[in-house]
Amino acid sequence: MSFLSVAVRILLAVVVGGLLGLERERRSSPAGFRTYMLVAIGSSMTIMLSQYIDLMLSTQWAATAQSVGATHDVSRFGAQVINGVGFLGAGSIILTGRKRVKGLTTAAGLWASACLGLAIGAGYYECVLVSVALILVCMYAFPALENRLIQRSRYMNILAELDGMECLGGVLAALREQGVTVFDIDLSKQPEDRRAQLGVHLSVYLPKGLNHTELLAQLAALGGTDEAHGLRYCTFPKGQTGVYSIGGGYYYFSYEKKAEHDGEKYFSSDVKLCRFTGEGDTLFEVIE
Repeated sequence: MSFLSVAVRILLAVVVGGLLGLERERRSSPAGFRTYMLVAIGSSMTIMLSQYIDLMLSTQWAATAQSVGATHDVSRFGAQVINGVGFLGAGSIILTGRKRVKGLTTAAGLWASACLGLAIGAGYYECVLVSVALILVCMYAFPALENRLIQRSRYMNILAELDGMECLGGVLAALREQGVTVFDIDLSKQPEDRRAQLGVHLSVYLPKGLNHTELLAQLAALGGTDEAHGLRYCTFPKGQTGVYSIGGGYYYFSYEKKAEHDGEKYFSSDVKLCRFTGEGDTLFEVIE
């Protein structure tokens, strides 16, 4: 392998890694421009080193290799590159506090960059050109298409921060009013330094004609606004022990009630008929 051939392969690895890393750098990803170039260069060097060792074992080192019984598998170095990049990619994947996984595209890009480096080092330029073109299309053109498909999807995940369980009833009532089906609810307690006490993750299924933006706008209009933090909230003390929709915006709310009879204390539930208004801090009014 000549010096010119080695130089061309290394420079091509720099260009290819840079093209992939540039898109990630623009999005402020953990692995960006330089990381992708280094991965591509390292992969290219590894496969060229493997080819060099295989060439030397069959020429200048042949006698020594036969005397000690040394053999070489060209694909072994490349396999170790893929394993190593797997650990590097795993370091770029994070789970946010809002239970959102980030960094998967960056990890996949690092893996693709390593594979391209191996192909460049092996001199398989036809594969490199086709792969780079398709990868760049995926990274630059497909995000807009992906966002459009997500917006048109009838499945949606909603993250909300609420003051307590009583506010959750208002959110569920508003979703039911719009014909939204809630098929999964995950509750978590918020840190003490946050004003909201309850974190809610809702998985919902939207009816036809209702898009994500419209639903979020309607939910954002619920309740009042905390001036200090800018959070929307609702305060409706009823519904502690149950909420039941009877249609037309009317609901039965039950809440805990304490009573005393013949000197003994009893706990029961009082039921009130309420109507959803979406106004003020309570969102509901009691129908006397």
